Amino acid sequence: MRLQEDLLTGQEILLDVQQYFLELVLPLYHKIGWSPIDQTKEWLKTLLQPSVLSAACRYGYRECVEEARKSYRRWLSNPALNQISATLRSTVYCTIIREGSQIEFYFLWDRLKQENIASETLNLLNGLACTQDSSLIIWFLNQHIKPNPIIRDQDLAASIQRIARSSHGNQIAWNWIRDNWNQIFIKWGKSVSSLSGIIEAVSSRFVNIRQREEFITFANSISDKG
Repeated sequence: MRLQEDLLTGQEILLDVQQYFLELVLPLYHKIGWSPIDQTKEWLKTLLQPSVLSAACRYGYRECVEEARKSYRRWLSNPALNQISATLRSTVYCTIIREGSQIEFYFLWDRLKQENIASETLNLLNGLACTQDSSLIIWFLNQHIKPNPIIRDQDLAASIQRIARSSHGNQIAWNWIRDNWNQIFIKWGKSVSSLSGIIEAVSSRFVNIRQREEFITFANSISDKG
């Protein structure tokens, strides 16, 4: 589904295609739902639940979005006790950040600063990358190249890649990468996988001639390509 959406970015038909995909997902959504699943008895449902809920929320299904909000509000009322299922946290965080405001974004950012569990750190980074606020996307990207970033060194490149692959973050990330190439190269130029991963992520959504030409111009403009 994501590939088709990427190819149709900017086209009027995209909303109709997304509605069609939602209609395909809804029967599974209603069958699986948000209730905890006993993975010892229904392992397939356990595996499908995060993907199905994520898709329904991403396509704007209001019932799904409201359930994510309910989970978030329960957490917000007692931040020290996160009762959101570990397998659904990434989905809830992403939905709240995508549908919410800067308040929700900075709440998750504050949680990230306090978090020391690797799996939950990734959930929070996944959620933060879902923002559709241009100013927050730029602010978030800038955190990755600060001298002493809050984000762990081992998560920095992958976090940039998540933003770069998102529909709302892709063009912003592309501009940011070009504007900050020297700092990016200093930080990751010696790591082939990290640097190439960032470039691959941002170019993965390029589908037209203008983007191709921009990429070629950029590649030709840098002397040390790594």
